[in-house]
Amino acid sequence: MDRLHHLEARLVQAGLAVGTPAAQLAPPPPLQWQRPPPAARQPQLRFYLSLRSPYTYLAAAPVRRLAEHYGADLHLCFVLPMVMRGLPVLRARRLYIVRDAKREAERLGLPFGCIVDPVGEPTERGLALLHHAIGLGRGPALAESFLQGVFADGVDAGSTGGLLNITRRAGLTPAQVEAAQADIAWRAVAEGHRTALLDAGLWGVPSFRVDDRPAVWGQDRLWVVEDDLLAALQPARSITPAPMEPPP
Repeated sequence: MDRLHHLEARLVQAGLAVGTPAAQLAPPPPLQWQRPPPAARQPQLRFYLSLRSPYTYLAAAPVRRLAEHYGADLHLCFVLPMVMRGLPVLRARRLYIVRDAKREAERLGLPFGCIVDPVGEPTERGLALLHHAIGLGRGPALAESFLQGVFADGVDAGSTGGLLNITRRAGLTPAQVEAAQADIAWRAVAEGHRTALLDAGLWGVPSFRVDDRPAVWGQDRLWVVEDDLLAALQPARSITPAPMEPPP
């Protein structure tokens, strides 16, 4: 249902609309950015992501802004790309994903299309860096810099110069980059995230989960994530027991 606006726009473009539509029948659900209520606790927002996913690129900055706006604790739960986990992706599907991501990027006003595929070692190096950047409080900055680099800026994350350009934008020093590349602890962490994603009933990215609520898949479902954050911020309702009837 969240993608019907693309079909509607295409039908209008093809001249199949009757008359002049006053408004879209099925517009994409917008984010509300409501004023967050006073909260007694901080919601946990898990963001399952891959550094080779163009849809993750589209979601990375908006989900960070949602977490900041609603005071949520954002956890970057990185996983290996599907093809690096042994899952086949047909060529037709790969081409569709790129075209669809381009269409979504244009709708969101994001640059997209100058792509250098980071499959293989570039992604592994990126995940090692992301693991360390999270510990330094620079996780979102590194993820967004890497994803923008490989999907919009034409940066080769497999080259030393390209990787240093990505990390420099994220605020990491060369010494921090060197330390991250020497550490393979990210592999076990990525596997733990993959297991948690499967346990939540999902397999793809980007996916999201607020506290223990049902997990949500897809960059076009951020409005559901926002609803979950608002629900998590509501004060718990106290149940007043009904008065007992006096004895006869």
